[in-house]
Amino acid sequence: MKKTCILLSVVLLAASLFGCTKPQITINEDYQGPNFPLSFVAETEGIIAEREITVDYSDYKYPTTEGQDGNRKVKINDKYVLTNITNEDIAAELAYGFVGDYSTDLSMISQIKIDGTLVDSELVFGRSPLRYGVDLKNREGYEQLLEGGTYRDEAFDSVANVPVFSENAHVYRIKSVAYGEKNKNSQLPYGRISFTFDSAKTEVYSWGFNECKEENGSVIMGFSVPTIGTDGFGNDKYLIAVGDELQINNIKYYKNSNSMQEIDNFTLEVEEYDCSFDEILEEVVVDKKDDAKVLTWGTNYIYSKLKTEQILTVGKQYIADMRELNIETEYPVLDLESYMFNMYGDSRVSYQTLQTIIPANRSIELSFEYEKYTGIKIIDGIGYDGLEIMTTLGTNIEFRNQMLKVVGLDHSIISEHTSDEKIKKGQYEVAMTEDYYSIYLETAGK
Repeated sequence: MKKTCILLSVVLLAASLFGCTKPQITINEDYQGPNFPLSFVAETEGIIAEREITVDYSDYKYPTTEGQDGNRKVKINDKYVLTNITNEDIAAELAYGFVGDYSTDLSMISQIKIDGTLVDSELVFGRSPLRYGVDLKNREGYEQLLEGGTYRDEAFDSVANVPVFSENAHVYRIKSVAYGEKNKNSQLPYGRISFTFDSAKTEVYSWGFNECKEENGSVIMGFSVPTIGTDGFGNDKYLIAVGDELQINNIKYYKNSNSMQEIDNFTLEVEEYDCSFDEILEEVVVDKKDDAKVLTWGTNYIYSKLKTEQILTVGKQYIADMRELNIETEYPVLDLESYMFNMYGDSRVSYQTLQTIIPANRSIELSFEYEKYTGIKIIDGIGYDGLEIMTTLGTNIEFRNQMLKVVGLDHSIISEHTSDEKIKKGQYEVAMTEDYYSIYLETAGK
């Protein structure tokens, strides 16, 4: 993720020329995704577009060997002038793409202005890249995902066409989970529920469990048990069987997660009922949305701004995608924390959308202001911080011109891997005429 951890994927590139192999170049990359151009949701004629994107490095800094913390973020101001060249007003629905997931910092989401006035936007989440067989580890991955416009179109189609899961679900709602004494040490009591099921006939989903394993033909689900006065005291947990019912073997409590010493003085009720899979997904999302915010995200990330309906829509699309792909999972039970709430390691392209009127024979100015993490690329042991700006990828707008401005950047650290010769030579305002522009600095890892 962009916050504290750097996950590096390795790409080995080798080229040969006239039968001779050149020295191998090793590239490790933590790619944060490119900056995308504005797009119409649907094809819109009669509009001339101009773009000027400013990248401000004034607050950017990188970690040093002396222990100075890094802030690998730049400020982006992406401006557009849209001119209506017809004699009639044009109603346009606009989409501005960004890379992220539920854990993306709110500062990465654009503040949008039309003619200087702040306006609201809606969030539309793209489908999982797994659906398209794409690994978003570099620019080429995003090009593969977005070429042709299918991904963007399906993102908007998914909002209007949410899957309906009408199959029957047998629900085991485990209620009043608690240990009746105050905690005497730092370790919580621990519960385990054992059951069996036929995986050929039944899918099993869960919420609220810490452990899932198979042992002697049974599935064991483990869970921490809050004690009096601790967070989560009495919170419900769910097991959901889509298909046949589960065969519950036993439920036992232990002194802690590492102990096999059974204990008493706990409370637990199991309520069983039938409903559609749709209904129980909605019940869990409504019941657990705020718990997930407190336990996982807090208030500084995209998740905190999402409506219940959005989480339900994105989660159901994700379940539908995983079912369609028929991906084998490591665990016999699928946890709804990942399917409905977390989206760990599944960054995708999503969109801010807004509607506006462009008056006949007049222009409007739009600006998108946000922060962006630079990516890290290590080429043969030398580190670079990188930013890439796309001019054509993912858009159906034909621009009359696009300009790039760079602010607050010391020319001495611009690396040879920067794509535009003018920027490398110290010119901080260039016309963008190629498909993408890269700015790489000789700072990462130093």
